[in-house]
Amino acid sequence: MTSSIFSNADYYAKLDFDSFYRLHKVNMFTIENLGRLVDFYSINVGGEKYLFTLEDLEKTVLEDIKYEQNQLSFYLRYNNSRSKKRISLLFDKNKYYEGKVTVNTDFIKQKYMRGIYENPSLFNGHIFSYDESAYAVEISTTLKEKSDTGNMLTLHLSMYAKGNGGLLLAEFDKIFTGFKPLSELKNELIAYSTPDLHEFVKNKLKNSNYGDVKNKFSNSIDRWIQYVEFVIKDHDSLQWEKNKWSKNVLNGLFSSVKDIYLDNVRFELNSAQLKEIGGKRFLYIVFQMIGANDLVLTSDAILFNMSIHIPSSL
Repeated sequence: MTSSIFSNADYYAKLDFDSFYRLHKVNMFTIENLGRLVDFYSINVGGEKYLFTLEDLEKTVLEDIKYEQNQLSFYLRYNNSRSKKRISLLFDKNKYYEGKVTVNTDFIKQKYMRGIYENPSLFNGHIFSYDESAYAVEISTTLKEKSDTGNMLTLHLSMYAKGNGGLLLAEFDKIFTGFKPLSELKNELIAYSTPDLHEFVKNKLKNSNYGDVKNKFSNSIDRWIQYVEFVIKDHDSLQWEKNKWSKNVLNGLFSSVKDIYLDNVRFELNSAQLKEIGGKRFLYIVFQMIGANDLVLTSDAILFNMSIHIPSSL
């Protein structure tokens, strides 16, 4: 009986399985190529093993090579004598083709994770790379996982052959780490007043005296915060949405900031002071983002300062 076993742990990287499976080049699987990765041996009726030498391998030929059910199988012909049974090697083509996809770490370290999780197809061709002349890769929009606390993303990818009838080559999960932490928003996010916010504040401050007016705004922050326009420092806006639980969501409006997705984003009002400056009335408010995406921002809370002119006729 003749048998074999992979002897090189890096055979997924070194074996040219793609030429055989995608391009149907059977001649790529020769005893010379496979012998660098596989130990061939025979077992006699007494159970004793005999390891093939280089001289033995020179007299050996692989025949009728197939890939089925995660196994490479073939017959071995030695000195014109063919093995009676097929020899099988465990080989996971999904793991093999996963190695053809490279995570773009330089891109990831500039992006936030959650928005990519919510809209992964928008980032195909950016978050990872591959040989686009040979393959096409699709990202599943449903088979995906995330860890907000671990800042980690898992995407399910399907790889197809180009120019071969769209043959499905493999399906596999790819893990992505190294995204920007949410706390970095403190260096990027800017808050601006809007006409809607101005109108809301004007109505709230009717007949109000100068001084502390925090009690007029603290309980309604989940409402009026939606009148605040949040902009990334390069002038790309975020938009307000509601999630399926009717909680506030801040989402990137343009493709350049679609990686930003703040689910159930929460704010806290620090102070609100109505003052007269140069004969004009101004509301000075300080508020902070204290959490989003199931994360609590404590020492990393993002602070905002805003001044709003209030007409003196109020």
